[in-house]
Amino acid sequence: MAEATEENIRHLFEVNTFSPIALVKALVPHMKARGKGRVVNIVSCAGRVPIPTVGVYGGSKSALAVMGNTMRLELAPVGIDIINVYPGTVDTSFEENALREESRPELCPTDHCGLPRFDIAENVLAAASGPPGEVWLERKGKWFSTAALIWPKHVERRLKPILDRVFQGKSFKKRRWQLLQIEPALACNLKCVMCPWKQVSKQGENRGIMSETIWESLPDSLQTTMC
Repeated sequence: MAEATEENIRHLFEVNTFSPIALVKALVPHMKARGKGRVVNIVSCAGRVPIPTVGVYGGSKSALAVMGNTMRLELAPVGIDIINVYPGTVDTSFEENALREESRPELCPTDHCGLPRFDIAENVLAAASGPPGEVWLERKGKWFSTAALIWPKHVERRLKPILDRVFQGKSFKKRRWQLLQIEPALACNLKCVMCPWKQVSKQGENRGIMSETIWESLPDSLQTTMC
């Protein structure tokens, strides 16, 4: 937080808070005229838990969640439903494209960097057709958010490994051994813990198809020279 520039802070709040609120306010008169309407906000567990390196993002999502819940109470009498969805960590390129200060490395809040995006999308769609209120798609995120209020010291202890990774400049936990696995294949589910192709595969249309680009990434990932 101390490294965050005012420009980046304002940018994140413009994107994550002011823009969706402005859109809702523009649509509300038309929804009132129809006597019904529905708004689905994608908020974040980071808005409830002080996760290192994502304080500005969490703050912007927290503001959206609070305003969304307030609007839900205010607009319910006129037939407008508002749903805040907490998807949890999603397996996307979020970490790769996030704004960072002082060249901070990518930092996944969990080792596996989230659940499959298509599964989350289906769950969000299901939540969007449900009753108004808050919907949590990840049990762990909901638990952390609740514990952050009633048991903050415990949550801070659980977050310490993330804090350590921030100051060490590393994205993954230290391991007591090195594991190398090479599988000649035409396709792969890309689920192995040591998989060096995950970031490359996300940029392609067919995840799991072992294209030439993916194979070419192997030498750099292993920090050696291979033929």
